[in-house]
Amino acid sequence: MSLTKYAFFNTLTYGLALFGPALLLTLLHEFFGIAYSWQIPLILVAYCLGAGLMLGFIPRLKTPLKVEEKAVNSSNRKAIVEGLIGIAIVICVQGVANVIEMSITGQAPSSANTDQIMAIIKSNLLFTIVVSIVGPIMEELFFRRTLLGLFGNYFGFWPATILSSFLFFLAHQDGHFLVYFAMGLTLSLLYRSTGKITTSIIAHCGMNTFVILMQLLLLPYLT
Repeated sequence: MSLTKYAFFNTLTYGLALFGPALLLTLLHEFFGIAYSWQIPLILVAYCLGAGLMLGFIPRLKTPLKVEEKAVNSSNRKAIVEGLIGIAIVICVQGVANVIEMSITGQAPSSANTDQIMAIIKSNLLFTIVVSIVGPIMEELFFRRTLLGLFGNYFGFWPATILSSFLFFLAHQDGHFLVYFAMGLTLSLLYRSTGKITTSIIAHCGMNTFVILMQLLLLPYLT
């Protein structure tokens, strides 16, 4: 599979997983009266299938990615260890970006995107799997391995990283530009550090899981 075909199929899969459940549920509701309460199970199935397909595309790509040049000298153990360390790094970057953004814009550190996600999780814990595991896997395979990989081969690492990080911010439909952009940059650097997408996947999954646990277990006692 060429790089352009790989990027096309990954983009198509990501888009279908992202928007397919809502469209499918609307059709099922209109024609068969299926209740909207099936939305979360449908999203979970779509995300699991999407992540599985995108992972399956990895060995089919025959074009070497420049961002993965260090993969030859990186063991799976190194990728996992740096991914675990990356969890703390991304959390710290997110915190610093929040403080800087708040001092410049006066914007509250709370995120409408996070608040909405937590409201869904509290009503249906199945959504935790989407947010902490399969969602981050798909985002890393799309924003990092697909977009950064594709544009990195043509324009170099930094232009591709800036573009993919900006699109990462836009995809979250949130006003916290610096927070999501900084996260995108950090995850891109973690990916390049080992040349294995496993590193940024672990860091992203770990960070999301940490945020969820903070919201569910600690914040009720701090407010």
